[in-house]
Amino acid sequence: KTESAGVKVANTLSAGVKTAAAFGRALTTSAMAVGTAMMKSAKRTASNMDVIDKASIRMGVSAEEYQKLSHAASLCGVEMGTMEKAAKKLEGTNLSFDDALKQIMSLDDETKRTKKAIQLFGESIAYQMTPLLQSGGDAFEEMKQEAVNLGLVMSEDAVKSGALLNDQFTKVEESMKSLKNQKKLLVDTFKI
Repeated sequence: KTESAGVKVANTLSAGVKTAAAFGRALTTSAMAVGTAMMKSAKRTASNMDVIDKASIRMGVSAEEYQKLSHAASLCGVEMGTMEKAAKKLEGTNLSFDDALKQIMSLDDETKRTKKAIQLFGESIAYQMTPLLQSGGDAFEEMKQEAVNLGLVMSEDAVKSGALLNDQFTKVEESMKSLKNQKKLLVDTFKI
């Protein structure tokens, strides 16, 4: 009876171990999938923060202001590339992009806003900004505030940290490519 009971216990334990091993493999596979998804998400977020950081520097505005402008421009169907071109037109002047927009949007008439935009940015860029210029100063400020209210604006520090993380991801990727190339070179050279 003891021997029979021992065999039953051994069989039960053996089945349990097989089940646990299968569960462990499934758990490991799931964990790897979750880890990979989290890494891709982190990398995508860091990349987006890097874009915000670099574009805000090019435009001469804070990262927070860039995000507000981006939201307002998006709602009006104006691409941020157009906004960057407008900011570039101000190089060599004493006027910042933020101040230029304030001047334009403070005007009470759409025609006056358009004329001022043409004066500052040129006809082509002013034309591309038309939907934004039509919105008027109050609506423009409301759209920017909406970005804050919706939680779409990350702090300057968060954006800088994300940009640094993106730089680290880039360095790791470049190192991995280099190692892969070196391995291939060794294999090709020594026919390993």
